[in-house]
Order: sequence, then structure tokens, then C-alpha cells
Amino acid sequence: MLGAFRDEGQQAQTMQALLTRSGGAFSDDLCAGGKPSERFFALLKNMSQLSHGEQIILRIALDLWNEDGDVRLSELFCLDARNQALVLSLLSAMSAGPRAIEKWIVSGRAA
Repeated sequence: MLGAFRDEGQQAQTMQALLTRSGGAFSDDLCAGGKPSERFFALLKNMSQLSHGEQIILRIALDLWNEDGDVRLSELFCLDARNQALVLSLLSAMSAGPRAIEKWIVSGRAA
């Protein structure tokens, strides 16, 4: 998935922005130092504690990192409208490349 991103640092920033902006029970330190943190992987192991929507968002974040989240397109319909729009806006930015991704990350900070 790295091909859509400028580098692994931007990839991790995008993951963190997705998690933070989703409104789920995610802290702001799940991706630190340019990669997913141990807390991120611990949360993956204990996903049963999360709502179904939070599990999908977490798995999408993993897909952004290494494509191991295995999120199916049909699962996006399980998300609320706000998170559907969030994910689709991210996919749109990813299709336009690293500059658009950076704008997507920054737009969330201003919101």
C-alpha cells in the first residue's frame, strides 16, 4: 500500500488520522514514530472489546499499513454515514497521491 503514500511516515499519519477522526475509542498514540505502535497491535488482538464499526475502522487502518485487515467493500455499509464519508474521502485522496493525502490529513486537524 506504500505506493499511494510519500513514505511510511505519511502512511502512519494517515492511519492515525483515520482512527482519530472516526470518533471511535481510539487514542492519539496508536501510530507513533512513523509506524503502528504496540498499542495498535494490542488493540487488534482485543478487538472484541470494540463496536463492530470500530473493528472495521481498525481493520481499514491495518489495511493501510500492510493490507492484512482484509476489509471487504461490503463492510463499509456497516459504518455510519459519517465514517463511510470519512473512508471514501480518504480513498479519493489516496487515488490522487501523496499531496492529496497530506491535504486530507491536514483538513482533519482543522475540523
